[in-house]
Amino acid sequence: MLPNLYQVVFLNVLWGNMGLHLRWPSQMVWKTRRNAMKRASLIIALALIGLIPLWQGVFAAAQDVTGIWRSQVVTAFGMCYGETILMPKGRFSKTFRCGEMFTKDVGTYTVGEGYIHFNIQDHEPKVWKGKRMTWPNSETVFIEFVGPDRIICNDRITGGRWEATRVR
Repeated sequence: MLPNLYQVVFLNVLWGNMGLHLRWPSQMVWKTRRNAMKRASLIIALALIGLIPLWQGVFAAAQDVTGIWRSQVVTAFGMCYGETILMPKGRFSKTFRCGEMFTKDVGTYTVGEGYIHFNIQDHEPKVWKGKRMTWPNSETVFIEFVGPDRIICNDRITGGRWEATRVR
């Protein structure tokens, strides 16, 4: 049996004088909600603190990649040499020499978190040894900075992995 309002007020005054406090059900609900919100805020704060190490990747994406990058790669055709020029306004030029084959790409690039995406607008050679050359329209290279002027590049399609050094 639930007490009526007068009994609750009387008990509240009586218990209040004794140092005990009777709470209304609505007060208990709000206290429970307030405690739950405090716990949720604490969990969110701890989660954000736990994500701090991951924020370093965001700052790495903002790292400047402009300059002239050179690399060497050992292939089935022997030692190959590449040079990629990343200009400040998003333009690029790439050359690659492997034996008697020399290729060149030009176009635009964008940098994201851990990658450089190249949109190829033109390429050379168009014909090599009498055969028409076809080129992809775009290419993405995943990068990891290992120093201010050194990156490890990874092409996930071909499985190629190489190091590039900024010379200027």
